[in-house]
Amino acid sequence: MKQLIICIAAALLIARADAQTKITKTSILGKWTTVIVEVPDMFYFDMDKDSLAFGGILKQRIPADQMPTVMAGFKQQSSSLKNGYVRFYADGTAELDVDASLPPGAAKSTYTIDEANSIITATGGKGVKLVLPGEMRGRFLRLMIDEGGQKMYMTFKKVG
Repeated sequence: MKQLIICIAAALLIARADAQTKITKTSILGKWTTVIVEVPDMFYFDMDKDSLAFGGILKQRIPADQMPTVMAGFKQQSSSLKNGYVRFYADGTAELDVDASLPPGAAKSTYTIDEANSIITATGGKGVKLVLPGEMRGRFLRLMIDEGGQKMYMTFKKVG
């Protein structure tokens, strides 16, 4: 019985360490690199593990004999995302470079945090506004981008 209680307590502690929490003005600060990109029913790409899985929609459209070639091409084209980053500064400015191809400072924007709803609102140089619901998952930041009804989830890992 004592061992069962210890196992349950350990499981709860582990689950809590990876629990989802809201984004705050302090938790968001720093540089974050892309580790996972997911479009439900299309694909899930974990760049840290070099693991790619296609969802039902792509599996239906890609012939089985072409799947290895398509997956290799997808990984190659998406590899630049691994070098991309977003950096949030305490003064309410942010820098985003999805594939690390822009000169430093070229992708500056401003942002605000709605801590109650865990939403980042970023406004780019040309007035483009992104509303990004998200959550903290341990040392990871997961954001949702809605492009006309198609949701994409990006997970970032804090660097340094």
